[in-house]
Amino acid sequence: GIDNVWIIDFNQNFSQTEPEDFIKKYLIEKSGVSEILIGYDHMFGRNRDGNIELMKEMSGIYDFTVNQISAFIDSKIPISSTRIRNLIENSEIEETNKLLGRNYNLLGKVIKGEERGRKMGFPTANILPDNPNKLLPGNGVYIVKSEIEGQTYYGMANIGLRPTFNNVKEPITEVYIFDFSKEIYSENISIEFIKKLRNERKFNSIEQLEIQIQKDVEVAKNFINEVN
Repeated sequence: GIDNVWIIDFNQNFSQTEPEDFIKKYLIEKSGVSEILIGYDHMFGRNRDGNIELMKEMSGIYDFTVNQISAFIDSKIPISSTRIRNLIENSEIEETNKLLGRNYNLLGKVIKGEERGRKMGFPTANILPDNPNKLLPGNGVYIVKSEIEGQTYYGMANIGLRPTFNNVKEPITEVYIFDFSKEIYSENISIEFIKKLRNERKFNSIEQLEIQIQKDVEVAKNFINEVN
C-alpha cells in the first residue's frame, strides 16, 4: 500500500544537516508532508539534535501533524533493531523470529562450491548473499526452510569456516535441502532460519563428520514433524 519510497544517500554532507533544515528542505519543500509518524526514541539531524519536541514545535510553523509510536515491549525490554541484531549474532534464532514476527531469512544466489557434501551423500547449495552487508547468524548448524518453484522444502544450513576441511577466512553458508535433487545453480532462493541445532566444530575425520551430519538430519526431521 505504499505509493512512493524516497531513499536519500546518507553521505558526509547529508550527515551535517541541521534538524531544522531537514524538516524544512526535505520533509516540507521536497515531500510536502502532512503527517509524520516517529518512533518513541527517534532523534534526527546533525549530532542527533532533533527530537519529538522540535518536531512538534515546527509542525505549528509548517502545518503538519506529528504522532509518536510507543515502544513495543517484550519481557519488559523494548524490541529494537539493536536487540534483534544481538540475538542474530548470538544465534538465538527462535527468539529472533519471535520478536520479528517472522522467520529471519537470507536471500542469495546458489553458487558452485567444492562439492564435498555431495561426495559424503549430503549435497549442499552454497549461498552467496545478495547483500554483502547481510547480517548472518553466528557460526553453527540450523534447521531451515525454503520455497523453491512454489513448494516448501526443509533442510539444514551450516554457517562457518569448515574447520574439518580447510578453515576458510570468511563464513560460508551451505544448505542441505531434504528430499531435493534438482539442479539450482545460479538460482536465487530465500532461506528461512527456524532453529539452531548445534555449534560448528572440527572433527578428527570425515567419517566422524558424516556420522554427526546424519544425527543432525534425524534431529532436524523429528523437530519438523513435531511442529508441522
